[in-house]
Amino acid sequence: MALWLLGEYTIPKGTSIQSGLFFIMNDSKHFKDPEIFNPDRFIDPETGKFVSDETVIPFGLGKRNCLGQALGEQVIETVLLIEVQTENNAIFHPLL
Repeated sequence: MALWLLGEYTIPKGTSIQSGLFFIMNDSKHFKDPEIFNPDRFIDPETGKFVSDETVIPFGLGKRNCLGQALGEQVIETVLLIEVQTENNAIFHPLL
């Protein structure tokens, strides 16, 4: 039986390994105040563009990551654009 070493752990061949995305994306070592919604932490203040980071993995890891990633990103962008363009929206008018 072939073994794989991961730090101090020995992983037997055929073992299924899953990543805990919630714990990775909410790690205070990587994100200041991870429990607070702050999309600006992923935006470069100088360019206004998304900053790629190995700890930002909302669609999973590896070759078997989410098949719907491209669609999910397009839907998020479309919804945000519609929300911004709508005159009476709840995001910018919280008292409505």
